[in-house]
Amino acid sequence: MDYETLKLIWWGLVLFMLVGFIVMDGFDLGIAMLLPVVSKEDEDRRLVINSVGPVWEGNQVWLIAGAGALFAAWPLVYAAAFSALYVPMIVLLLGLFLRPVGFDYRSKLADPLWRRWWDRALVAGGLVPTLVLSAAIALVMQGLPFRFDSALRLHYGAFDFHWSWIVSVVATGVSLLLLHGASFLQAKVTGTPALRARGLAILLAPLVTLCYLLAGWHLLGLPGYQLTGLAGQPFDPNAAISPLMKGVIPHACGWLGNYFDYPLLWLVPLIGALAPLASGIAAWQE
Repeated sequence: MDYETLKLIWWGLVLFMLVGFIVMDGFDLGIAMLLPVVSKEDEDRRLVINSVGPVWEGNQVWLIAGAGALFAAWPLVYAAAFSALYVPMIVLLLGLFLRPVGFDYRSKLADPLWRRWWDRALVAGGLVPTLVLSAAIALVMQGLPFRFDSALRLHYGAFDFHWSWIVSVVATGVSLLLLHGASFLQAKVTGTPALRARGLAILLAPLVTLCYLLAGWHLLGLPGYQLTGLAGQPFDPNAAISPLMKGVIPHACGWLGNYFDYPLLWLVPLIGALAPLASGIAAWQE
């Protein structure tokens, strides 16, 4: 097995685990954000919470596994990404901490005020991680300003925030997970929460597609990037991995280059735009 193939396998594993986190943990993050919307009475809220009670903790393992795989394969990538995004990652962890205590402590007392505040903690535990992860994805795609010196020490530059791009990605992430949570609730529970979740799923489906297309339009306004070798030489993807043997330069068509080289890739954004609409149609026909 050559070096290039081995790298592709590891990138595939990391991608699989991160996508697994979005798919498996996305619906309970969305349900947490929808808690005060789909359930007004305490009995309904307990029904909604119990729908994810057996699985939410296991779903978070996908994120840990993805970070662990990244550290195992590319420790320098892990160090650079988590150091550059240190503050957002701390906020992410604080948001995730609210979830276990919210699930465990909400039912300890029957006092309505007690439960109301833990319900708010659960909403924050769903909203904060969604906001942070969406913003982190936007920052990674626009480029993190760092470099390695000859001793492989990290040096960071100033962030250039493209706010229209970041806001569009965050809006896409929040609306997508809300749709995910509403679709799950419609299929999982019954009664008033299911009916409200159905209505929300129908409304959120076109909103997700709109935000997705808006984010794609903003992305085209950002410079893409291209890998280069030493002294501007072409990059050899099968060479040994070392930050000192390659560099990154802006490329005007960086985000569209692979689509022109491999036209079948256009199916990926097309499916991304149509899938939420298909989910909304399925909710409407239920």
